[in-house]
Amino acid sequence: MMVQSVKNRGELRAFIHLPAKLHRRHEKWVPPIYAQEWKYLSPEKNKAFPYCDVVLALAVRDGKPEGRIMGIINRRSNELRQEKTLHSLPFRRGA
Repeated sequence: MMVQSVKNRGELRAFIHLPAKLHRRHEKWVPPIYAQEWKYLSPEKNKAFPYCDVVLALAVRDGKPEGRIMGIINRRSNELRQEKTLHSLPFRRGA
């Protein structure tokens, strides 16, 4: 398995739609509102991106995404609270 940063629109699409592919057979799976996902993950539309460090990555096996993670460091919040914290959103097969 290899972990690669999301660098283009196609990889972002794979990142956004991966949970639906992994959970397509789960009876109680409810997909997100994809317009909101695109807005939240878009540096042009998410007003927090200018003061946050954001990393999106896909775990890929045999050329197919099998997991994803998003790490966020909110520099403004850390400065105000005198902290050094980050928030991460992992998601992988079987989770």
